Amino acid sequence: MDASFIQKIRCSSRELIRELGFLSDGAKRWGIGHSACHALISLRTHKALNVNQLSDILRLEKSSSSRLVSLLVKKKLVISSSCDHDGRSKSLKLTKKADNFLSKMDAEVNEMVEKALESLCETDKEVILKGISLYVKGIKRARNIIGISISKIKSCDGKEVGQLVRDILPEFGGDKPGFAFMDPELDYMAEQYMSPGWCYFVAKKDDQILGGGGIGPLEGADKGICELKKMYFYPEGRGLGLGKKVLKACIDEAQDLGYEKCYLETLEGMHHAKKLYEKFGFISLAGPMGSTGHHGCDTWYVLDLK
Repeated sequence: MDASFIQKIRCSSRELIRELGFLSDGAKRWGIGHSACHALISLRTHKALNVNQLSDILRLEKSSSSRLVSLLVKKKLVISSSCDHDGRSKSLKLTKKADNFLSKMDAEVNEMVEKALESLCETDKEVILKGISLYVKGIKRARNIIGISISKIKSCDGKEVGQLVRDILPEFGGDKPGFAFMDPELDYMAEQYMSPGWCYFVAKKDDQILGGGGIGPLEGADKGICELKKMYFYPEGRGLGLGKKVLKACIDEAQDLGYEKCYLETLEGMHHAKKLYEKFGFISLAGPMGSTGHHGCDTWYVLDLK
């Protein structure tokens, strides 16, 4: 991406944050700042939270959130009480005083936002809303993918990758004969996928496996055809673009290994995976190729690697 464009985005972001300083005008009268306002709004949205949950929402260290909560309790804006199910955890709830403060703040801020938008046409307003929403979504996604690595399987990964497949397939009804759930290679994934003509890519964050996918020769088919194998992701690894990266790595590796076509089989219900395959140019087939033994699959694709 153009570096100058990135700088423009950063500059606009800083200006927006500075201009949104009006959010703190009402809060100053109560002796609290931005973080405290966001904490109160979060508590109003979620009804009741503990300090750890509030820390996650505000992107703050637990110690900082604890100090923030202490201030809000002192200001009589928040009540802290023991949870029924866990006496060690404190449930945080808004007081009537906090409700009144938020009502006044909403009125002030709504008026300011309305004035900021009143000179714009409806189309421009929608563009702003959509643009901000997409930008926030992109920032959240970027934060989640920082620290994630994608690399070829190592000996120490084999057991965890096998467990990945066993953990995910039941979600799609694939924990029975006719699916990869029963494949013997799940017990020796590293050894199998470190063999000539095979490869498996693992997505990790903080040494935790989020998902992966690999290729290997298609059983019962021409030597020039490989199969995309065991591409699955845990829920925390989905929606981050990892499927696209792992699939590209597999296709690139298949081409480097001299394969001419890449075949895969999946389930009709795996809608997100199917959309990804089709974006990469995989063509739907009327029936299976080779003899994978996965007769439980009901959807087949092939990609010309040449």
